[in-house]
Amino acid sequence: MRPRNGKHKRGCGVRSTRKADRTALEPGSISAARIYAENKYSFFAAKGVSIPVAVSAFPDELYQAPRSWAEQAFPNLIHYNKLDKGGHFAAWEQPQLLSEEVRAGFRPLRNRLQTAA
Repeated sequence: MRPRNGKHKRGCGVRSTRKADRTALEPGSISAARIYAENKYSFFAAKGVSIPVAVSAFPDELYQAPRSWAEQAFPNLIHYNKLDKGGHFAAWEQPQLLSEEVRAGFRPLRNRLQTAA
């Protein structure tokens, strides 16, 4: 990692011109990635969840679940929407949009309850 003044301390080794070598990891990034590296199960494998599920795919999320994957992973998919903005921290970045998505996700369940009553 490079100090703020842009100069390396004496004895830190040869400077590389490769981008991969210049990319420094933040102190907690290795431990944060450990849960994925040590997971014995495929994170993105379709799991056949049977409860009603709503998916909102935000464009700046690390992984945008395609509708085809969501339908396979969640046979009881009741809402899917691909949004124009927002990301991993949608509640902070797009609170209005997220609240609209939560309402849209629950709407089919409310409709089922109203017709059953």
